[in-house]
Amino acid sequence: MSRHLSQSPQCAEVGLLALGTHPTLTLEAVTMLRDFAFGAAVKVRRMLGITYKCAVFPDVCGDGEESLEDPLASLIGRFESPPPYERYTFQVISETVSVIAAQLLASLRIDTLVCTSPFVVCALMQKLLDKPMLGYLGLPLLWKRPTDHFDNATARAEFWELLQHLLQSPQVVLATNNPVLTEQIAFQAPRALLPVVRPHARFTNAVYTPTKPLEAMLVSRTKFLWVTLDCALQRFMDEQYPIKFNVANSDSKLSFQEMASHRAVVLLPWEHALMAFFEFYSMAIPLLLPSRDWALRLVFDAEGNLGATTSIYWDVSPGCDRQLGCDVSVRHPHPPFAFAPLESRKYWYQYTSFAQFPHIHRFDSIPHLLQELLSVDAATTSASMRAFNDETLVRSVGFWRSAGWRLGLPSCRSDLDAF
Repeated sequence: MSRHLSQSPQCAEVGLLALGTHPTLTLEAVTMLRDFAFGAAVKVRRMLGITYKCAVFPDVCGDGEESLEDPLASLIGRFESPPPYERYTFQVISETVSVIAAQLLASLRIDTLVCTSPFVVCALMQKLLDKPMLGYLGLPLLWKRPTDHFDNATARAEFWELLQHLLQSPQVVLATNNPVLTEQIAFQAPRALLPVVRPHARFTNAVYTPTKPLEAMLVSRTKFLWVTLDCALQRFMDEQYPIKFNVANSDSKLSFQEMASHRAVVLLPWEHALMAFFEFYSMAIPLLLPSRDWALRLVFDAEGNLGATTSIYWDVSPGCDRQLGCDVSVRHPHPPFAFAPLESRKYWYQYTSFAQFPHIHRFDSIPHLLQELLSVDAATTSASMRAFNDETLVRSVGFWRSAGWRLGLPSCRSDLDAF
């Protein structure tokens, strides 16, 4: 068996349907399946859920897809905005996804699904299409939940039944991209401890090449800091300070190679798991992040997704205790949704990739940041990051190769099958 899983399946063609609202999270799963499970046999039939994906990431789009209507994106709405109540109840979502699934089955040959978010759409689509699915989750299960989840007992029960359906299906493989989310899902449902598989962002096709040694990227979408941080930095920099900061946020249009040309990246995170972090790390760009005590005020926020300090994403399967969760074998001192208390933030921050990944430089203040940026040994740091990337890639490849086999596609076989 181990010899069997050490090889990738040999596939004639794999028609893939990609669903997701976060383009690089979805692209990560597509890329890793293509690189380590199915190879060039992967043919992305459609990518649904986000409207600007083809202009930014053409690799995941079929010919002419940008001009096609995206009914799933219309249903879900904007990434940061909740849909209107009456247009996003469990019944409306189910009926809409049922229509979309029927249209897809009638027009495309789909062998498998890759889905990242929202969970309710992923689960319904898999159930309606009855196709193998790789679910690579990076957002809470209740992100973009049905609007009647908490005031319609039937809708709530059906939502959690969808999770059990996926967990029990032999043709579904589930994983998360961050440890806190894995702990949250294990808290929310019985026997739901999902593997954590870090993103490697091979789709960037870029590596650290510091052709701009006197320029650093400053990356922040945190609401207050987005506008004020660059201004605050200028207050602490004298005219002789040799490094220029290029501010980057969600409005920036830099290529990955342009990002990798900077001396370093200063990242002020706005969630406790960011695809941007994994992209920078995978390109082995030296990273400077706030120290833990500063980060606790940034990654846990009332308007956050993964680190929301409200109870918007806090719910458990029927029959489980809301405070203790569903996994009787694990008892954390704080529920993985109780991010308002400082002690809980301190506890859960140690589960983040920011805390667990090595070779990251920390700063406690703006003066400390300016000093650290000058003293960082960029070449040594980048080399150490590359070594860690290589080490973790070995484990990740094992997951993606195994996932290829577990999906059980009839068009795939092993060279060992002939013996």
